Amino acid sequence: MTAKNYNNLLFVGCSAVVLAFFLLNVYTPLVADDFSILIEVNSVADIPGALYNHYFHTNGRVVAHVFAYFWLLIGKPFFNITNAVVYCAFILLVQFHITGTLKKFSPLLFLALNVVFWIFVPVWGQNFLWLTGSANYLWTTTIILFFLVPFRKRFDYSGNEMAAS
Repeated sequence: MTAKNYNNLLFVGCSAVVLAFFLLNVYTPLVADDFSILIEVNSVADIPGALYNHYFHTNGRVVAHVFAYFWLLIGKPFFNITNAVVYCAFILLVQFHITGTLKKFSPLLFLALNVVFWIFVPVWGQNFLWLTGSANYLWTTTIILFFLVPFRKRFDYSGNEMAAS
């Protein structure tokens, strides 16, 4: 098998993973906290009061619940698409933090990371597929990984600079 065919095969595998994640999202219903949020928030005007109550009376995860409230108001079909994109970004960011670059994208590492997360993350569906759960865990972790990108780049720069001197 030539290198080009191998890379094409791996790219198809990566695309299949993202498509499978999207389909899993489509077939994951609203559950648990999703319904309590739907009862609590009926319009955008209800969100600030709900966030205030959530912050002081539940657990203070305001950033996560902004996403949950927003997607429950917009609708699950739009969430399914966006959540698949965020999941892909999450895996790519983990890959970036491992390798220090995405210029030399490794489809094999991308696939391996998916398998590792599938196996080692407890209640994978609750963390990645369930609307409120993914807002709490997947989305906020992706934000943190984005936040850390400049530090990772600086770490590489400092390391290369030290190696050169």
